[in-house]
Parts: sequence; structure tokens; C-alpha cells
Amino acid sequence: MIDSVELTPDYGLQLEELIDQCEFGYVDKDILQETFSFLTVPKKEKIKIYIWRFRSPVLSDTVIKYFDRAGMATASIRDLLTFGYTFPKYQEKAPVVALYPAQNVRGGEYMIPMIEKDTESLNKIKAGANDGGKRGLLLVEWAGFWRLGTAFLAVRKNLRVIQQGEIKFDQPDLTPFLVDCQVEKDLKKLDLTVPADKKGKTFKYFLINSSSQIKYPDLLRKVKKINNKFRPGNLFDLIAAKDTVLRTDIAVIATGTMAGQTDNRFPMVTGPDCRLEVIGVSNDFRFGPEISFLFALPGAKK
Repeated sequence: MIDSVELTPDYGLQLEELIDQCEFGYVDKDILQETFSFLTVPKKEKIKIYIWRFRSPVLSDTVIKYFDRAGMATASIRDLLTFGYTFPKYQEKAPVVALYPAQNVRGGEYMIPMIEKDTESLNKIKAGANDGGKRGLLLVEWAGFWRLGTAFLAVRKNLRVIQQGEIKFDQPDLTPFLVDCQVEKDLKKLDLTVPADKKGKTFKYFLINSSSQIKYPDLLRKVKKINNKFRPGNLFDLIAAKDTVLRTDIAVIATGTMAGQTDNRFPMVTGPDCRLEVIGVSNDFRFGPEISFLFALPGAKK
């Protein structure tokens, strides 16, 4: 059985703030900002959440296969907490699960967040849980069968171009950008002079957004299916786009390799105050729908 509801996640809230507003009676001590792929940006967006419930006990891997066949992906812990806040009594008819694993907890086991109906029963298995019948936010093991009726949250998988236009490289020096923005120290170490072959030229840019969590390698592969001529935007594209793209309440990442960097470290600009920072992620890191990605078409014109 599949139902759907609309939610409006607030991507500007920290994980702790999302948890606090749900007023849980028990919260697993390992549910922390650093144990999930969790970025915050000043953005709210209405999304549709799909609630899957099966007629028999089911494995996590089986649920994911059903999601894939339906063009869906697991909801995030942000989606789970937004659902729990919006529908505070839903867990009374079924536990609510987001099959989105925490990172580096309990010896590297796959542990996933779940909202359980009350902590009176949890007291029997979880030392320190509050009594009084309040619901709990747990981390539970990926392996094993889920009991009948468990609710699994999912979202549609798709990439979409949310904005496009042109970028003109008309600054011989990028110092004005550094004055406008708050810049991390490691950016200041880079050579930020516009390359001579880009000065005065115009490029087409595209902002691409994923409706679900996505890994960097998967993003590049799927973008190629949209247009195999797209190239990842780089630091210079991001800077040149600051007046046309970035003065909005979104977070934009340039996914091209940064000069002087060999790992997955990307420049990101957030919000109307044009905050520039560098984020470092692994290939397994999942970017959420709060992030947009800058791509460009190769070639240029005067």
C-alpha cells in the first residue's frame, strides 16, 4: 500500500532543532549532525513524501528494490523528522522509518532512524528512555525483517534544471568577489585570477537539482544523460555567476575540480549574503535536495 503527503522541510534548521520541535521522549545518543550527510541552507521547499506499507514482513534491501522499480529513493532523516513534526500521531498505527543510514556509528554498522510509538515500551529495551508514553527516535539495524505494517518513507528520484542563463567573465581580478563574501582560509590560498582565455567571454550555465539524496559520482553520470556536453561548473564559473545566480536563498556547489585540490573538495555559495566556503566530501556522501549544482556548456563566445 502506498500513500502520499505533502511536506515543507526547512533546510535551514540544524538536526538538533528538528529533533527538539518533535518533543520525543527518547532520542538515540548517536543521532548527531555529524553522523548523517546533513547540510543546512536558508531554504524551504514543498515536497511529496510517499508512505510504503507492506502486507508481510520485509527486508530493508527488498524495500529499496521496490523503491528503485518505482523511480523512488529513501527519504532522509530531515524528511523523517519533518514528517514526525507534521503528523505527530502517525507512529501510533505504525513505526515510521527512513532507510537512510547513519555514518560511522557502532563499529560501522548500518543503522537507520525510526520513530517508534511510545517510550514506555522502550524502557524495557533502552536504558534511560523517558516514561510517560512519549514517542522515541531510534537508530535500528539495517539487517533483519521489518514487522508487518512498518511505514517506509520515500521520495521521487529525478534531476531537474531549475535555472539557466549566461555567465560573462568580465573581471580581470576576482578581488571584489572576495570582499563581498565570507571566504574560508583555504580559498584564499588559491590563485583566483581569471584565466586569460576566459576574460570577456560568455558561457551558458545550468543549475541542476536532485529531488532525492545523490552521491557525487551518480550525479555526474545522470547529468550526462540529460546532456552529454554538460561539464561540471568550476570555481570561476561560480564566481562569475554571483550576480545572476547566487543572490537567492539557495546553496550552489561548483562540482568541477578545484585548482590545487586533488580530493572531493568543492566551493559552495549559500544565501543572498553570498557566503563562500569549501566543503570536503567522500564519494559515499549524499547531497540532499537543499543543494543545487552548477554545470556549464563548453565553448565560449565573445
